[in-house]
Amino acid sequence: MGRVSAIMIGDLWRWRLKEDSTDPQLNKAWRQLLRWMTTDALEPVNLQIEENAAGSAGTRIQVHVRDEKFQKRSDYQVELEITTPEKETLKLNAEPVADQPGVYQSVYLTDLPGGYSISARVTTPDSKTSTTAGGWVHAPEVVEFRSVNPDLSLLKQLATASKGEVIPATQLSRFVRSLDQREIPVTEESISPLWHHPWVLLLVLGCLFGEWSLRRWKGLP
Repeated sequence: MGRVSAIMIGDLWRWRLKEDSTDPQLNKAWRQLLRWMTTDALEPVNLQIEENAAGSAGTRIQVHVRDEKFQKRSDYQVELEITTPEKETLKLNAEPVADQPGVYQSVYLTDLPGGYSISARVTTPDSKTSTTAGGWVHAPEVVEFRSVNPDLSLLKQLATASKGEVIPATQLSRFVRSLDQREIPVTEESISPLWHHPWVLLLVLGCLFGEWSLRRWKGLP
């Protein structure tokens, strides 16, 4: 796996014909092109992190493993070490994906926003190890602002759970006209002092009578 670049040579030969030119841009362009094509080359151990847009399915962590001949291997052991924003460290094991040779996967669930760092340690059957590191930012509060379009399915779920309904903009006038015919629950607050209840007075009198009776029985003054 690598990169491919197309070079349109229509005017490139004119640039090279200027032998007396001191402009280093041609050589610089070739160096930058070669650097771009060779940088970020595929490593034997590659870490990929994909966070679910909704945040409820957790963060999927995948480790792509190849041997020295770049053959996909599914018989390695992959251990993950995650550092949370609170500097706590936890370890997970990535399991091979059945239908994807050479891919090990684990899912990490969290509700703590902030930056996470992760390191993956791969151990071969002959006890050779290699590591790679990465990280991601968990920011569930920005999910609301990823799209300006209303999430109608979520609104319908909220309306159903709260025994309400979703009113399309084209039906607002009809909804307003129907308010007079709807049964709307009315909630009233009332304040009732405790001393206004008869049972409280009876309780106080009972305590006083009990104390008097106890004193008479024990012969106390």
